[in-house]
Amino acid sequence: MIRDTFGALVFTHIFVLWFRCVTPLSVLYCVAWILDYPPKHWGSTVLGIYALTEALFYFLVFLPRSRLLQQGVVHPDTDPKTRRELVRRSIETIPDPEQFISLWSRGTHPSRIHRENFKEWLCWAYFNKCTWDDNEEEELNEYVREFEGLLGYKLLEGRDSLKPLRVSLDPVNIYHRPLLYYIFGVGGADLVSYLFMRYHGYQHYALSRWWMSIPMRPQTVFSQHRSTAKHLSYWYRPHTSPESLPIVYFHGIGILYTYMRFFGELSRTLDADSLTQANGSTGIIVFDILPISFRMTHPALLKDELCTEILSVLNRHKWDKFVLMATSFGSVISSQMLHDTLLAPRIGPIIFTDPVPFLLHLPTITYNFTQRKPKTASQLQLYFFASRDMGAAHTLCRRFFWSESILWKDEIVGKGRRVSVVLCERDIVIDTTAVGRYLTRKCGVRAVDDWDRDDENWKRRVWEGGELDVVWMDGLNHAELFDTKRDRNILIDITLNYSRGTKSSIRTRGN
Repeated sequence: MIRDTFGALVFTHIFVLWFRCVTPLSVLYCVAWILDYPPKHWGSTVLGIYALTEALFYFLVFLPRSRLLQQGVVHPDTDPKTRRELVRRSIETIPDPEQFISLWSRGTHPSRIHRENFKEWLCWAYFNKCTWDDNEEEELNEYVREFEGLLGYKLLEGRDSLKPLRVSLDPVNIYHRPLLYYIFGVGGADLVSYLFMRYHGYQHYALSRWWMSIPMRPQTVFSQHRSTAKHLSYWYRPHTSPESLPIVYFHGIGILYTYMRFFGELSRTLDADSLTQANGSTGIIVFDILPISFRMTHPALLKDELCTEILSVLNRHKWDKFVLMATSFGSVISSQMLHDTLLAPRIGPIIFTDPVPFLLHLPTITYNFTQRKPKTASQLQLYFFASRDMGAAHTLCRRFFWSESILWKDEIVGKGRRVSVVLCERDIVIDTTAVGRYLTRKCGVRAVDDWDRDDENWKRRVWEGGELDVVWMDGLNHAELFDTKRDRNILIDITLNYSRGTKSSIRTRGN
């Protein structure tokens, strides 16, 4: 993320303003060019062709596609037993009831929220519907009473004009980006990542239709392998070691460029380890999730489709057990894998960095990503380049359902696998303190009764390689774990321990 300085904020505002001006200026230039004002010459002809290209891209590609992305979605079915369990778990893990209800109500204080409006949110959140039937009225009223009990006072009777935050029903908010951004920004970074990964010994398993996205990926023509999955390309490092587990990684919103140095260093470390121990090489699969990679491409796959394609890749390489690593939105995919009956038994140790699935019922992530007005440089970066990106916005608003992606502590603890969760102090997406408290809280203690616990106790714990380790990173923002070699080394050490099945000490930020 961009550093939160005044200079960075000014620069980001100017950069975003320039981005927003490219298309309207291109349209104006086309009009002037057609009217022959000013008179044409060689330079104006070249500029006119570019302006025409940008204008056509906006009118013929962006506008039709943006309308298409507004289409509704079929929500997954649910039942009363599942709903009651979700409500129970939700209430037990809400640390601030007023903030919870307020943010899901777009910032309105609970004392001014009417019951019928809150029932609209409950219907969306737990029934996966926009309206409820008469036979569901009593169940909804029961949930309202439970939340009022947590809140400590009753909501107002009746209804007003307030519309709660319901992302899968609300409009998909996206901003146009010029074609120049896709070709040179995203495409250029993609090419650099491709060359970097090839240099470090990774093999690319490409999709057969490389032209089916904007920007296109012509470099994948040179990939010698084709993915068995229809929508998932990936980077592959062969696994030959009988003494270690291979590694599977899912990235967050963005492009591989953010993580390529980590995978270069991880590959070199594994090569050195293989030479020292003469036990073969440890394999790695790094999946490309194109719909969240700043591209115009196919819609993100729904849970069952995605798990089926992941399984086909694992079967191709005969990986029956692996270390699972995931960052940010990639941890949502990991959660879905843990809920899949065919994939879950194959998952060994897990490393979550900037994890999204924990406490997903809290409004923090949704509000920060879709509603918050940016005040800092990093918030503006997130707002414009991530939350208003066409693919990312559509994925979060139309292809993502919190109830099937949330991950509870008891789903990772007591399952015979080791888990590390890395949290960053200044994360602008996730309430990392709430997540850390939840993961380190004693069983049976409600979040509202845990407000006075000393956070320093769990934030200063040393990684031990036990059943669940929470690693706290002071001073870091979302995804900044990958910015410095010092912090990447910590993640590499945890990965090596999990792959080897060891509990060796790891490097710290002080050495």
